Amino acid sequence: MTMNLNGAAVGGNLCLGKAGLTGLSGGATTFTIAAAGGATGLIYTIGGKYAPLKANAAGIATPVNDAGSALALNATAASGAAFRPLTTQQAIASSGLTMVQAGSACVFVFGLDAAGNVRVAQGKVVPYVDTSALSTICPLPVLPDWMTPFAYAVVKYTSATAQSWTFGAGLWNVAGITIDTPVDVMDVPAVDPITA
Repeated sequence: MTMNLNGAAVGGNLCLGKAGLTGLSGGATTFTIAAAGGATGLIYTIGGKYAPLKANAAGIATPVNDAGSALALNATAASGAAFRPLTTQQAIASSGLTMVQAGSACVFVFGLDAAGNVRVAQGKVVPYVDTSALSTICPLPVLPDWMTPFAYAVVKYTSATAQSWTFGAGLWNVAGITIDTPVDVMDVPAVDPITA
């Protein structure tokens, strides 16, 4: 969002309602948008202009391309690099010491483009070593100008068997996956989330 000469906010991308992101569970790779307050969908802006209403929907297919890596102005739903996998249980050598990483964590920001396509941007994958609550900061991704965020969720992976899990390909209920409660947003949060 930018400011005018008087310091007032102008332009920008805003989601004008609570998305009600749910469905990040079970043997699926889909999710649901059920806007709160009896609304029938999400009203949002891109560059200060209203975009088409995004109707509530269940069973939305999870994107397989990272919107944060698709910076072109007219990026399509298929543009962007593949999501980076979350990995688990590996030795980390640092300053001559070796510790075992319990797994990794990452924040995923859900948003909409001007055509109403759901896009997801992946933050930096970080080691998830201390598995106690509120112990790991998950950096938010840089979002492209053409995407309006409506929610984010932190995903942690600590499987004792499989070595990796990839957003959009791996099922929500794979052993070792923990998903914090999704957070509805109007804009990109000012502070990186900390895992619950």
